[in-house]
Amino acid sequence: MDGTFTCAVCCFQKPLDLLWPKGACQCLVCRGCMHLFAAKVWHRRIAALQIVEVSAGRQYAQRDSVWYVFPDGRCEAATIISIDTTMTPTSYGVSFNATPERTRETVAARLKPVIAVDRSDLDCEGYPCPAASCQSTVAASILQELAKEAFDDFCMAANEASLHAMGITGCPNCGTYVERLPPASPLSAKPQAVGNHQGVYQAAALHRATHRYRCAACKQDFCGQCLATPYHADLTCEEHKAPKCLYCQAPLLEEDSCMDTDSASLRELTAGIKARGMDSRWCLEKADLVQLYDRLQQVCQGPECQSKLSQSCSKLLACGHWCGGVAGETECLPCLHVRPLSLHWPLAHLRTLQ
Repeated sequence: MDGTFTCAVCCFQKPLDLLWPKGACQCLVCRGCMHLFAAKVWHRRIAALQIVEVSAGRQYAQRDSVWYVFPDGRCEAATIISIDTTMTPTSYGVSFNATPERTRETVAARLKPVIAVDRSDLDCEGYPCPAASCQSTVAASILQELAKEAFDDFCMAANEASLHAMGITGCPNCGTYVERLPPASPLSAKPQAVGNHQGVYQAAALHRATHRYRCAACKQDFCGQCLATPYHADLTCEEHKAPKCLYCQAPLLEEDSCMDTDSASLRELTAGIKARGMDSRWCLEKADLVQLYDRLQQVCQGPECQSKLSQSCSKLLACGHWCGGVAGETECLPCLHVRPLSLHWPLAHLRTLQ
């Protein structure tokens, strides 16, 4: 198709084969702008998700969607197919959605109502046309076709928000749904220590009591908050994701007080390294100083770790790995990442490794 048009959104000249053909108005909009508009719509919907409240004393009815909670805590989506009010308590017949031939008679205590996300405007007449001067609308179904990935992200976020509101989480290892339960008893954790850091890790103990789950299907424990598997014992999610000290593996959560190495001068970098008791005389360029300074930031402020750091060799080997020897040696160790321990190494090197 020959010819061009001016897009009413980006104002660029585009060939006619890039014209979006499904407009309900007379606006000339290119496919790229419509795709971007559709993606923004679904991303805004994700940020504005709202839960539809369910009354506490709600009565179930036939064909209601529910979650059945097994005695071991597993959860499975089901549909109510029968209700027997002559029984005390009321008996409900449910059919599991994954395998409808599986049915079970149960009571309300085993059921969780489906808490949905407000998606009422998916059936609305449409969204305003992206052209600034147009009063027409674009149907939600068309926006689903234009940005399928963004719409899938919205559906996934809506499903996760719904499950979270119902107190259900999915096992990251096998996908089985598990009911979230509060701690069975008040927390009475003793102070714990991680590495060389002495202190009360009450936050980590509370996190463990609240967010540690064990899947009834695969028997794997996991974090119900960040979905890390296995569960990060004695650490909160923030501590688990934080970089660890090279020596004691304690999470490095201190306020970032290090300098900006990109804008720092050679004098500032050298002074910062000297303040940590390290030798930088081997550094020939600023890049060497930056690498050494960054390595120092990977060690916590614990006295034992700082002592180990001050006694270690600060040199970078030609292969790109750090020397594993001690400070003041005239000859560095061979690279420990490349070759195995050899009986032909000097006795001084063997003593260093002991």
